[in-house]
Amino acid sequence: PARQSTPLNCNLFLGQDTGGTSHAGFVWFFVEYMAICYRVCMSTPADSLVLEHLRHIRGAVDGMRDDLREVKIRVGHLETEVAQIHTVYASMSNRMDRMDDRIGRIEQRLDLAEA
Repeated sequence: PARQSTPLNCNLFLGQDTGGTSHAGFVWFFVEYMAICYRVCMSTPADSLVLEHLRHIRGAVDGMRDDLREVKIRVGHLETEVAQIHTVYASMSNRMDRMDDRIGRIEQRLDLAEA
């Protein structure tokens, strides 16, 4: 008889008399049974373990994406503040230059300027 990939004769595994089945048949059944158990028991948890890790990684990436979005917004605010500081500094620098010119003219009128 042709061998099938799934064991059909469970009596061999249970140790019951099958009426002339050889020891080789039992060994074949046991090997096939263990192979099926391995495929069912070992591959499914491995697949679910990989999927579990992928879900965890996806969640971590989503969290990092949210954090990165927040960091970009905060960096944008900092850039705006720095630009405003540069504007204020430039304005103060212009005012100080004008004040220096005015002080220079006052010194000349009062003959306080160094020759």
